[in-house]
Amino acid sequence: MLHGYDDTLELCFGSQNKNKNIINKLIKTTDFAMDNGIEGLSRIANSGKITKDAIPSYTHIIYTNRLEVLYGYRKPKIRLGKEEYLKSMESYKEIIQTADKYYDIVLVDLNNNLDKDLEKQILNMSQVIVYNIEQKINMINDFLELKEEMDEQRKNKTILNIGRFDETSKYTIKNISRYTKMKKNLTVIPYNTLFFEAASEGNVADLFLKINNVSDTDKNAKFIKQVKEAVEKIIYKLQEVQMRS
Repeated sequence: MLHGYDDTLELCFGSQNKNKNIINKLIKTTDFAMDNGIEGLSRIANSGKITKDAIPSYTHIIYTNRLEVLYGYRKPKIRLGKEEYLKSMESYKEIIQTADKYYDIVLVDLNNNLDKDLEKQILNMSQVIVYNIEQKINMINDFLELKEEMDEQRKNKTILNIGRFDETSKYTIKNISRYTKMKKNLTVIPYNTLFFEAASEGNVADLFLKINNVSDTDKNAKFIKQVKEAVEKIIYKLQEVQMRS
């Protein structure tokens, strides 16, 4: 599920409005409205009619029967008005809980625009929390402040991920690990030009299909290796948490 109006992840998998104009030309009814993504699903949830089988109808399919994306609002407070936006947020928990009955894994992208109380509730519901930051000391310190406020349960299910990682920086994996005391729960994703371009062009899914099995001598090999290690660590943490619960 992609939340809010930071469209970074949405762009990675292609825009939700890519074919909207074409579809609208085929619809002669003037009052027709495409309620795609979480907007349409929220309305169903607020009417008390949401079921696990309804969710796929509002998602964008990336890999059939493997990966689907539920897009978030675009500038919701401006488009919907504050009252309707707050009402829609009340349905988020129900949507996540319902999706959990349909999918093996549900990934929820949260950002700073979300109501803090709702954010806390969603984090408490989550089995694994991945905090994404960049290789900057202020971001690392911000994470440490958050960590100080966490109870043991949340600390035990948290992974810190460093994006756009640069091996030549003095903030090495070893130094960050020692500084944050997150050795077992630290992952890094190196900066990669192909990934950067694919993310901005909506071709991330195609990119990973193309470079997933590159040779060890390929310039993208280290990026793929680090991505796989990060995914494996997240899956291991998920299994670990599930065994304790």
